[in-house]
Amino acid sequence: MFHCISLVLLAVARQRSLRTLSNSVIASLAFADFLLAGLVVPLGVYQLVSPPPVSDHRLRSQYLGV
Repeated sequence: MFHCISLVLLAVARQRSLRTLSNSVIASLAFADFLLAGLVVPLGVYQLVSPPPVSDHRLRSQYLGV
């Protein structure tokens, strides 16, 4: 996935003929996807697999649904 996004950004940056308004929109969407895939998704996975920050046993069991 990163390779495809990188190719889009690289093509728009290097080729002067590709620097149009519509390609700028596509490049900005590709950059947003790049940030989403590189930052938000790994942080979401970390939050999903990490234990909840609750020290009370009763609250922890309610949080986990046990």
